[in-house]
Amino acid sequence: MIPVAKFYTHAELTDVLQQIAGAAPQLVELNEIGRTAEDREIWCVTVANVSAGPPLDRRPALIVTANAHATELAGSCASLCLLQQLVEQYPKNDTVRQLLDEQAFFIVPRIAADACDFALQVRNRVRSRRIDVRERDVVYPEDLTGNGLLQNMRWPCDDGRFKLHDKDPRHMLARGPDDCEGPFYEMHPEGLVHEWDGGEVKLTSARSDFNRNYPTSNWPSYDDWIGHGRYPLSESETRAVADFVIAHPNIVAAADLHTGNPAVFYPTMLIAPADDRKADAELIERIGKRVESITSFPYLSSYIEVMKGEKKAETSGTYYDWCYERNGIPGYVLELGMFYNYCGLAATDLSMPEAEHEARWGDALLQWHDAHPDSKLFHDWQPFDHPQLGRVEIGGFDWVQWGNPPLPYDMEPVCERVAQSLIELAQWSPRVVVTEFETQSLGEDLYKVTARLANRGRLATHLTQQGLTTHPHAKLELRLTGDADLQFAAGCAAGEIDHLLALRGTSSHEWVVRGKPGTTICVDVSSPRGVCADAETLL
Repeated sequence: MIPVAKFYTHAELTDVLQQIAGAAPQLVELNEIGRTAEDREIWCVTVANVSAGPPLDRRPALIVTANAHATELAGSCASLCLLQQLVEQYPKNDTVRQLLDEQAFFIVPRIAADACDFALQVRNRVRSRRIDVRERDVVYPEDLTGNGLLQNMRWPCDDGRFKLHDKDPRHMLARGPDDCEGPFYEMHPEGLVHEWDGGEVKLTSARSDFNRNYPTSNWPSYDDWIGHGRYPLSESETRAVADFVIAHPNIVAAADLHTGNPAVFYPTMLIAPADDRKADAELIERIGKRVESITSFPYLSSYIEVMKGEKKAETSGTYYDWCYERNGIPGYVLELGMFYNYCGLAATDLSMPEAEHEARWGDALLQWHDAHPDSKLFHDWQPFDHPQLGRVEIGGFDWVQWGNPPLPYDMEPVCERVAQSLIELAQWSPRVVVTEFETQSLGEDLYKVTARLANRGRLATHLTQQGLTTHPHAKLELRLTGDADLQFAAGCAAGEIDHLLALRGTSSHEWVVRGKPGTTICVDVSSPRGVCADAETLL
């Protein structure tokens, strides 16, 4: 049993993945799908019983990605939990056994591997990549105290952006537009101010966000602080993921694991769907509500929906939007929650005024820290003589813990719920079977051959209406072959047939062939989108 309620470095995660793959080689294969900017492996774990069922590239697959944001390490924990559950439940759980015999899971447990290691080392915020850009009047992060951490530093400033929480001065609150009475403070990461002229200490504009680097329809014409990148898929990590998805059109659903306030987010294009996408909106909501019921995470368009009671897009360039728009597959983000969500603050609490929300999470976390001082969730502010700014204080929250469910208290239960929801999500796929395959002698070595097909899966063979647009050539191919020569008097040996709807889609096909009695004939239907079925009979 590998602990899932633990934050692993890249080397440790690699070792864990190799252990699991080595212990279950019949089910698990570990492959490198790319390299990070600092030359770490981007791992993809394939989980499937390839000794049974269809070929890997012809079976439906669910892709699970995590840790596109460095400090959101619960995503990799949930990925490991899913991996373990699949391996452990395969011998004893009929649902898992059928999934792994007929389908596949692709698990990418960590995308921002470079920044994850950095964040774990210094215990501070970094989005997707550490960017060492030295800008004039901007703090360049540096461990000034020598304790191995990059904490925050604060100092009194008449025009500061923060004030002390009146109930607990350890917590800093953002200064509101009507806050006129100080004292006020400035707060920045611990470090030295680059080329400082003695004036305002500025915020850096350098930022990298892998989950804004995908080529979606709402890609911005400019970039400010969000960190979209120089151009779509400009980052080696996002390009590796995109290349993998495009190379595997049999991926039929995608889940991306993050740790914002608990939520199940659905594609932006379906917030106010055009008429030709309303069926997709209903389908993806139906699936998302099943995920919601298992995880208890609310099904949302965005956090704006919680805050203002309306559906509205607030991001661009996201992976799950790209999955649906470019690949026609149901794509979701699962936000697993942050530390304060497990101290009593729900996603719906975002609707309260920002200052009140900020004060409440600060109160909750500091109370938890005081009850569990060994956790080091918070580091007391310590005075420090800064060579440029004079007297400052250095300390604050451990932002790695702040951005995840509590270790070890809540991490394991939430990961188990997420893993179960992903197993549920995997069950939404096309599943075509040959329900009948029979021959009728017409005399003189002529035979009428009849095949009937049915889609018993929860997705159509084109997956979604959008899938018809993204993969117009991914038709169903029906083929009739024999172990001896067949002559076709009516019908063709191979050809394209219409897609089959979910659950109720059926079709019938007939041929007239000439062949020798006792010839074994086979019918098979396949598609790059995860369809593969066959049957045999005799003439």
